[in-house]
Amino acid sequence: MITHNSVNAVVSFISSLSGVVTKREQVDKLKQFIEDNQDTLGSSAVTSATNTLASAERNLAWLDAHAQTIAAWINGTDTTTVAPGGAPSSYSSTTVRLMLLLSTVSFLDNPEDVMTESRSTKSYLKIPLVLITIILGVMAAVRCQLSVDGYFEDEHIEYFETSLRRPTEYRLPGNILPLHYNISLIPDLDTENFTFTGEITIRFRGVKDTTTIVLHMNDTVVDEDSMIIRDLKSNLTISMIFTEYNEDNHFYTIHPGGFIYSGMEYELSFKYEGNLRDDMQGLFRSSYVTKDGEPSKNKLLTIFWTQLIISINNSLANEYLLPKNVLPTHYDLKLIPYLDNDNFTFDGEVKIQVIVEVETNVITIHQNDTIIEETSVTDLSSGQIVPVTNETYEPLYHFHNIYLQNNLSVGQEYEIYIKYKGYLRDDMQGLFKSYYKTSDGQTRWMAATHFQPCRARRAFPCFDEPALKATFTVNIARTEDRQALSNMPVTSVSEPDSPSVIGRTTLTWSETHPSGRDPNNPQLFRSPDYGNLTWDHFQTTPMPLSTYLMAFIVSDFKNLTVDDYLSVWQREDALPQANYSASIGLKVLRALEDYTELHFFLPKMDEVAVPDYQSGATEQWGLVTYRERLILFVEGVSTSAHRQNIATVIAHEFAHMWFGNLVSPKWWDVLWLNEGFASYFEYFALVEIEPDWRLEEQFVVRVAQPALSADSVNTSHPMTVDVSSPEEISAIFDTISYSKARPSGLAKRRLQSLRKLWPVECNIIERRGPATIPMVSHPMGPGSSHEVNTMLRNQGSTFNHVRVPLRDRLKLSVKSTGQSKSPIADPFLIPSRGNSSADAEDLFDALNEQYLEDLNLHDINVKTVMNTWTLQMGYPVLTVTRDYSSRRHGLKTSISQERFLLIPAINGTDTHDYKWWIPLTYTTKSELDFVDTETKQWLTATEESKQLTTPIINQEDWIIFNIQETSFYRVNYDATNWALIAAHLNSDSFEQIPPVNRAQLLDDVFNLARAGYVDYTLVLQMVKYLERETDYVPWYAAFNGLNYVDKRMRGAPSYDYYAWKRFILKLLNKAYTTLGSEGKDADDHVTKLFRNQILTWACNLGDYACVSSAKQRFAAHMSDPYNNPFITYSNVSTEQTLLLGVLGCTGDEDTAHSYMHLSLSKDSGIRQQDLSLVFPSVYNAHDKGVDFAISYLQLYYTNISDYLNSHNSINSVVSLVSSLSSTLTSEVQVTNLRKFVEDIKDDLGDLAYASALNSLQVAERNLQWLETHSATIAEFAKEQNHRLPTAVVPESYTLKVIPYFEVDSEFTFDGEVVIRVNVKEPTDRIVLHVNQLDIVESSLTITSVSDQTQLTIINTTLDTPRQFFDIQLQEELVEGSVYDVKIIYVGYLNNDMAGFYRSYYKVGEETRWIATTLFHPTNARKALPCFDEPELKAKFRISIARLPKYHSISNSKRVETTTPNTTEDGRIWDEFEETPAMSTYLVSFIVSDFGSLSNLAGNVSVWARESAVSQAAYSVSISQDTLTALEHFTEIDYQLDKMDQAAIPDFSFGAMENWGLVTYRENLLLFDETVSTTANRQSIATIIAHEFSHQWFGDLVTPDWWTYPWLNEGFATYFEYFISAKVEPNWQLDQQFLVEVVQNAFATDALDSSRPMNYNITYSSEIIGVFDTITYDKAGSVIRMLEHVLTSETFRKGLSRYLKAQSYQSTNPDILYSHLQAQHSETIGSDESVDVKQIMDSWGNQKGYPIISVTRDYQAGTANVTQKRFLLMPTSDTSDDGYNWWVPLSYTSRSEADFTTTSPAVWITPSDSQLQLTGIGGSGDWVIFNIQETGYYRVNYDAQNWRLITNQLNSDQFDVIHVLNRAQLLDDSLNLARAGILDYATALDVTSYLYRETDYIPWYSAFNAFNFLNIRLRGASPAGYQLFKVIHRLIKPTFLILNSTCYFVNCDSGWLSRLYYLNDP
Repeated sequence: MITHNSVNAVVSFISSLSGVVTKREQVDKLKQFIEDNQDTLGSSAVTSATNTLASAERNLAWLDAHAQTIAAWINGTDTTTVAPGGAPSSYSSTTVRLMLLLSTVSFLDNPEDVMTESRSTKSYLKIPLVLITIILGVMAAVRCQLSVDGYFEDEHIEYFETSLRRPTEYRLPGNILPLHYNISLIPDLDTENFTFTGEITIRFRGVKDTTTIVLHMNDTVVDEDSMIIRDLKSNLTISMIFTEYNEDNHFYTIHPGGFIYSGMEYELSFKYEGNLRDDMQGLFRSSYVTKDGEPSKNKLLTIFWTQLIISINNSLANEYLLPKNVLPTHYDLKLIPYLDNDNFTFDGEVKIQVIVEVETNVITIHQNDTIIEETSVTDLSSGQIVPVTNETYEPLYHFHNIYLQNNLSVGQEYEIYIKYKGYLRDDMQGLFKSYYKTSDGQTRWMAATHFQPCRARRAFPCFDEPALKATFTVNIARTEDRQALSNMPVTSVSEPDSPSVIGRTTLTWSETHPSGRDPNNPQLFRSPDYGNLTWDHFQTTPMPLSTYLMAFIVSDFKNLTVDDYLSVWQREDALPQANYSASIGLKVLRALEDYTELHFFLPKMDEVAVPDYQSGATEQWGLVTYRERLILFVEGVSTSAHRQNIATVIAHEFAHMWFGNLVSPKWWDVLWLNEGFASYFEYFALVEIEPDWRLEEQFVVRVAQPALSADSVNTSHPMTVDVSSPEEISAIFDTISYSKARPSGLAKRRLQSLRKLWPVECNIIERRGPATIPMVSHPMGPGSSHEVNTMLRNQGSTFNHVRVPLRDRLKLSVKSTGQSKSPIADPFLIPSRGNSSADAEDLFDALNEQYLEDLNLHDINVKTVMNTWTLQMGYPVLTVTRDYSSRRHGLKTSISQERFLLIPAINGTDTHDYKWWIPLTYTTKSELDFVDTETKQWLTATEESKQLTTPIINQEDWIIFNIQETSFYRVNYDATNWALIAAHLNSDSFEQIPPVNRAQLLDDVFNLARAGYVDYTLVLQMVKYLERETDYVPWYAAFNGLNYVDKRMRGAPSYDYYAWKRFILKLLNKAYTTLGSEGKDADDHVTKLFRNQILTWACNLGDYACVSSAKQRFAAHMSDPYNNPFITYSNVSTEQTLLLGVLGCTGDEDTAHSYMHLSLSKDSGIRQQDLSLVFPSVYNAHDKGVDFAISYLQLYYTNISDYLNSHNSINSVVSLVSSLSSTLTSEVQVTNLRKFVEDIKDDLGDLAYASALNSLQVAERNLQWLETHSATIAEFAKEQNHRLPTAVVPESYTLKVIPYFEVDSEFTFDGEVVIRVNVKEPTDRIVLHVNQLDIVESSLTITSVSDQTQLTIINTTLDTPRQFFDIQLQEELVEGSVYDVKIIYVGYLNNDMAGFYRSYYKVGEETRWIATTLFHPTNARKALPCFDEPELKAKFRISIARLPKYHSISNSKRVETTTPNTTEDGRIWDEFEETPAMSTYLVSFIVSDFGSLSNLAGNVSVWARESAVSQAAYSVSISQDTLTALEHFTEIDYQLDKMDQAAIPDFSFGAMENWGLVTYRENLLLFDETVSTTANRQSIATIIAHEFSHQWFGDLVTPDWWTYPWLNEGFATYFEYFISAKVEPNWQLDQQFLVEVVQNAFATDALDSSRPMNYNITYSSEIIGVFDTITYDKAGSVIRMLEHVLTSETFRKGLSRYLKAQSYQSTNPDILYSHLQAQHSETIGSDESVDVKQIMDSWGNQKGYPIISVTRDYQAGTANVTQKRFLLMPTSDTSDDGYNWWVPLSYTSRSEADFTTTSPAVWITPSDSQLQLTGIGGSGDWVIFNIQETGYYRVNYDAQNWRLITNQLNSDQFDVIHVLNRAQLLDDSLNLARAGILDYATALDVTSYLYRETDYIPWYSAFNAFNFLNIRLRGASPAGYQLFKVIHRLIKPTFLILNSTCYFVNCDSGWLSRLYYLNDP
C-alpha cells in the first residue's frame, strides 16, 4: 500500500537524482518514469517531481555552456565556443579513485560536515536515500482509482440536459394589442358551489400579420362553442379552427380560420367559467361573521387580487398608462399648505394646458388622495368652455376621468381647470408634513414634497408619467415666518391676501369616496382664519419637466449660499453644518458642466435638508431634497464615511439634472437609463475633485460587487423590466436599477481602453454616436451600465472621447436663447423642441446605425449584444478549465458560461436558456498585465463554451479573467489554477495583482463557495493572504464575504466560533497594527475609512486592545458632560444615526428591550425613517441580540402593531420576521420565531402568514449551511492560528511526575500540575497546550487564589490538531486576578525522542532504560499541560518520583529527597529548587542509572552511562573555561548554581541547551583520547560553546516567538567559534568561521528557495523547519558583520546591555537593535551613517544577499559600485527586483594592502542606484573589497582587476593578500562563474595559484567549488574531465609541506593526506 510518506520519498529521491544527473538520456528516463507513474503519484506529486527536473535541465545547460571552456583552460587554450561533448564511455582508474576520494571528502570524512551537523542537527538528520528498486516495487503495488470524469458528469449533467431543452416563453408574442375589455361576471355565492360564469369581449388591434391569437388564461374553462372573432371594419366573422393550452406559461392559443392583419381592429368574445377558490388570488371568495356570530353565506366578497383572469400581451401595463389622446404642455399651479393649529391640509388649483393628439370626449388624468371640488375645460382658441358631463374615479389606476359633451379636436389646445383639497400626511409621500425641534424644544412644522416615481398626483391632478413633460408655473401661499421654494426662483411676491384665495380650515372628507367628492356634504370647508398669507410666484420653468421632478418646500429654514447661485437650506440650528455640502456641491456642478459642456439649465440650485425624508435624496430639477444626514456635516464629529456619502449623493443627484431630467425615460421599465448614469457620476464626477479618495477602485467594491450579489438570486429582475402599478414601479428602485446599471471600469483607462469590447468604438465616439455613447463607452460589453459604460471612467485629456458624443447628444435638446441669469457666462440653454425622453431601443438602434456607418460590418448587432444583458435577469459565471497535460505544446484553456445563482430554485419552473455576450479579458503570471482591459475575445450568447486561442500559458502560470473587474460576471477556475492564484496571494509578490483584482478574487471565491461551486477550504486559503494585506479595497470585499460567514459561524459550537474569531483577528492584525486605533493628522481619506472598518471588526470580534481603547474613550467622553459628543452633537443627524445604530449593541436583555420599546414611542425623538436602525442594531450585534429581538417580538407584538397601525403594521412585523430569519443561528431560535409566527397567525392573515413562513426557510438554509460547512471552516481556522490566546498567562508551575519505565512496564507516567495564572484580559476560557496526555477531567479545578473559590467549568475541548486544551468557564475571569489551574493526567514514555520519552543502552545482553526529555521546540506539552510558547515564561518547581536504583536530575539543584514511599512502589521523591522564569522548551529532567564526572568545584558535571563516564574528562575540563569566557564577555554571571550535561544514547538533535541541564548525543560530548580524532575534539568544544552560549542567548533572554530563532541560534553559532577561539586560541576558529559558516550560508542563501532570517511561522509544524542554515549560519554571519560595523568592543558592550535589560524576559530584533544603537551612540556619539535597525532590517527581512559589482576607471582612479541580488540559479520566474541592502563597503589596494581595517569605509544604501568612489588605487593596482570577508556579500570586478588580482596570487607575494580574502576570492570567483556572471577561464585562473597555498582556509573554499565541478563534469568529454589531474598537481606541494609539519591535522588521519595518496600516479 502506498502512503503519503512513500510518495514524498519518491519525489525526494527524484529531486536528489535531478541534482546529480549529467546526461540527457538520464533526464529523459526520469521524465518517462514520472509520466508512466503519474496516476500513482497523483497530480500534486507529479507537478513537484516535474519541477525538480528543472535543476537537471539547468545542469545540462551548465555543461553545454562551460565544459569546453574548462577543458580549454586546462589544456592552456583559449576556446570560447566549442560544441558540447558527449559523456565518456569509461573512466580511467585514476579518475575512478579521484571520484571516490572527492565523494568521500564531500560526504563522509570532511571535518566540517561533522561540525555543521553538530550545529544544525536539530533540524538536519542525514536520511538515507530510498533505493530505486524499492521505489519501483512500491510503484508496482499501487492501484489508485480516480474518477474525475465521473465527478464532472455528476456535477454538470443536469445543466447540460436542461440547456438543450426548448425554453418556455412567458412573454406573449406581441402580434396583437388589446384596446378594451368588456366583462360580465355571475358569481354563485349561495349554493356553496363557489363557482362563477363570465362572458368577455376583447377589442384588439393587429400589430403584425398573424394566424394566432395568444392570451393568458389560468384556472378557467372556455366555452369554445361560444367563441366569435369579428373583423370590426367589415363586420365579418372569422371562424375558429382549433385552440390549445400550455399549462407551463398559461398560454391559451386560438387559431382562427383567417389572417389577423396589422393595423386592423377585431373583437373576440366567448364565455367561460371558473371556481371561486379561497386562495386569495384571481377572483376568490372570502367571508365574515355577522353580529350574531353566524357566518354569512350570502355576503361573500369577490374582488380581483392583482390582475384579470384573462389578459393579453401588455394589457396590464397599458391599463396603468394614461391614454395619449391629450398631452400636457403647461401647468399653472397654486397651493396653500396649512401648517399651523394642527390642520395639516392644503388647498390647490391647477390649470393644465393640453394639446389633443387623438379626437376624444374623455380626458383622463392622475389623481390620488385629493378631493376635487371643481372642474372645467376651456377651448383656448375660442375661449369657450367645453361642458363636463360626468367625472369618475378609478382607484386602482388613480385615474380621474373627465367626460365632455363634445369631442376635442386634434391639434387644438385646451385648458383643464381643477380646484382641489388634500392632506399633509406624515408618510413622506406626495406633499407631506415634517417637523423638527428647536434648541429650546419648540416644534416647527414644514411642508415638503417627494413625487418620485408616481406621487405628484397626490399634490395636484396631473399627467403623472415621465414621458409626459410640460412647463410649470408655480405659486405658493405661506405665512410671513416661512419661505417657499420651488424648482425656479421667485419672480415676484404678492402682498398678503385677506381672505386667502383658496382657503379652508378643516378637511372632513371620507376616504370611502375615492372620487374625491362627498355628494352628501358639498360644503366641506370653512374659510380659515389664518390672517394674511404671502404669495410667492415662481418663474416658469424654461423647459418641460416630468411631474416627478417638480418640488415645493414651505418652511422657516435658513440658507447658506455660495456664489449667489447654490443654496443649502436647513433648520437654523444646523446652518453651520451646510458648509461642506455647499462647497462640494458647487464643485460637482461645475465638474458636470465641464464634462457635458452644457451649463446647468436653471438660474439657481437649491438643496434642502428635510428632517423626515423617505429616500436618501431626490433629484428635482433645481431643488434637490435630502435626508439631513446626507447633506449636513460637522467637521470633527461626522465621520469620513459621512463626508464621502454626502459628496457622492450630491454628485448622484446633480448628475440627474442632465441624465434623467434633461433626458428622461419614456417609462419606468428603463429606469436604469436614469439611475445608471447618476450612479456612475456619483463616483466619477468626484474623481478630480477628491483625487485621493480612490473612487475608481471603491466603485468596484461598493457598487459592482453588491450588484453581483443582488442579481444572483431567483427573485432578481432584468434591468429592463415590465412595470405597471405604482407599487411595481417603486419596487424597481433597487440595486439592479442603480448598481447593476452603473457604469464600470477605472478612470485611469485611456483611449486604448475604449477598444476593449468592440473594435470601432473610437470611431463612433470621435464622430457621432449621440446618445449611444453611455452604453458603448465600454462598447458592446455586458449590457448593464456596469459593463457597457465602463469607459465613462476615463479622465484627463482622453476623457473627451467619451464626453464629446455624450455632450453632443445632450445638446440636441437645447439651444441658445440669450443670456442666462445664472452666474455662468455662457448663454442659457433651453429646449428646441422640449426635453426628449428615451428608452433602450433608441440607444441601441442609434449605436448600431453608427457602427454600420463607420465600419460597414455586419458581424455584431449592438441590440443583440445589449439585449442579453438588459432583458435577462442575472449574469453568468465563467468557468475556466485548463488542460495541464499538454505541456509540450502549451496549455489549452477552455471557457463556458452559465447563469450564476447563489441558491438555485428547488423545483423551479424557469427554463429560460440564459446566455450572454461576454467580453473576455485576462492576464497570466508571466504577463502581469492588469492595465490593458481591452477585450481579447468574445464568448457569444450562442456559445455554450469555447477554447481560447491564446499564446502558450506556462504550466506554473495562473490565469486571471476580468481584468480590473470591468465586466459583470464571476469567474470560476479549475482547482489547479485556483491553487496557483492562492499561492501567489500568499507570497510576498501578492501586490503584483492590483487591489481591484484582489478584491475581485475574494468576492468571487466567497460567492462561488456559497453557491457550491468551490469548497470553503479554497476560500480560506485565499483569505489567508489577508494577513499581509493593508489595502482598503481588498479588505472591503473581504469583509462582505466574511460577514456572511461570521453570522453563520455564530451558530457553531462555542470553541469553533472562538477559533473562527481568533482566525479573523489574526488576519486583521497587520492592517490593525499598521493603521493603529488613533487617527493621525497625515491620514488621508481612504486611511480613515479603512481604520474605521478595521476597528469595527476588531472590536466586534472582541479584540482586547480595541475594546479597551473604545471603553477608555467612552469613559473620557462620559466624564466630561460639557464636552460629551453624545450630548453636544445630538443636533447632528450623522451622529444621531451612528448612535441609533450602536445603542442596541448590549449584552443585557432588559436594556435591549428598553431601547426597542423606546423606538415605538412618538415622543422618543426617533423618526419613522430611522426605525430601521433600531431593531437591526440589536439583532445584528451578536447572537444574544437575536434572542433579545425574538423575545421582544413575543412579549410586545401588540405594542408594535398598535404603534405601526398607520404604517402598515402587518407588513412591518413580517419584514422584521424576515430580517430576523437571516440572522438565526440555532434550531432553538428558529423554533422560537416559528412559534411566534404561529401564535399571531390569525392577526397576520393568510398571505402575511405564508410570507413569514417563507422567510423562515432562509433560516433553515442557514442552519443547513452551518451543518455542511462550519466544521471545515472551524478546522481550517484552528489550523491557521497555532498561537495561544494572551488573555491568561502563566506565573508558575508546580509539577509532580512519576515515570514507569522499568522492565515489563507500560512506559507511562503520572503527572499532576498546578499552574498559577495571571489574567491579562477578561475572558471566560483558559487555553493551554496538551499533546498525547490523558486528562482526568473529574479532577480539573480552577481556583481563585484571592478567596479560594472554585469556578464552574461548563465545557472542555481537546483540539488535537493544534494540541490545544480549551477550558470554558461559566463566568469571566477577572482582569488582574490570579487563579490556580490544577490538572491530573497520564502520559506516555514513547521512543520518538520528543517530549518525555524513553531511551536505552546495553550492558552486555541487559537493556538499561532511562526516561529523559527533549522539549524543544514544542514538546513540553507531551510531558505536562502548559503554555508551550517561548514568550510565556514561568518558574518551575519540579518533583520526580523514582525507584532507589535510579538518579534524577533537572534544571535546578535537588533540594530534598524523601524516603521510599510504600504507596508508590517504594519510590523516592526528588524535589528540585524553583527555577528562574523560563520558557517551557528549556525545562528538562532525566531519570536514569547514569554515573557522573564533576569538576573540583562540583558545579559542572557530565552524566553518562557508567562505562562511558571516563570519556567525559575533556568535556568537564573545557566546560568551566567556556562558561568563564562567556561570563567575561557578557559581564553577567551564569544564573544557576550548577551545570549538568548528559550524554543520551537516543537523541534526535546534536545537543539541546536546557537551562542548567544540557543534553547531547553521546558522540558530541564524550571523547576518547585513543580513538577520537582532532576533529572530534574541536566538535565537542564548539558544541559545548554553542549550547553554553544559549544559557544567555535563548535561556536568559528568549525570542518571543519562533519568527526569529536566529536571536538564539545566530548568536550561539557566532560564539561557537569566537568563544571557543578564546578557550583554544591555536585552532584558528575565527578563520574557520569564514569557510565553514559564512561561505556555507552563501551557498544556501543564493537559491531562490531561501527565506529571510525573520520568517513568519503559521503552523507549529513549520517551527522545526526554521532551524536551518539561515537561522544558524546566515544569522551568525550577519552578526559577525555587525560586530565589524560597530567595532568589537561596542558590539560586546551593546550585547551586555541588551542581556541585562531583558533578563528573564522575551525579546525581538527591535529590542536588540535599540540596545546596540544606544551603545553605539554612547560610544561614538551621533553617527547618522549607522542606524542599526535600518541596516539590520535590510538583512533580516529579505532573503538572499547582494553581489557588489566594482567597475574601475583606471585613468581617473575611480570606481562605480552597484548592488544586485546574487542568485546561483536564476529562473524565468525569479525576480531580483526590489532587493537592496545597506552594504558596508571595506576595501584596500595593492599599494595599501591594509587587510586589518574591517570597519566600513563607505555604505551603499538601498536607495543608491550606484556609488562612485574616488582615489581607488593606481592604474596598476588591484583593488579588493570586503576585507577579511566581514561583509555578507560577494564581489565581482571588471576583467582588468581580476587579472591584477590573479597576477598577485600567482606571484611569490601571494600572501600579501590576507588568507581570508584568498579564501573569499576563490569562493566568489568560482560561484560567480557557476552563476554565469564570470567566465570560468577567469575563475580557474584564480585557482591556479593553489600549488603555492599551504593554508587550510583557502583550500577549504577551493574544495567546496571543486566538488561541484566534479559532479557536473561527469557528463563532459574525457578531455574535460582531466581537470582533476590539475587538482592533483595543485595539491602535491601542499601535501609535502603538511606531511613534514603536520601543523593542523592529525597526519595519520587527515583528509588532505589521504587525498594525495589516493591520487598519486
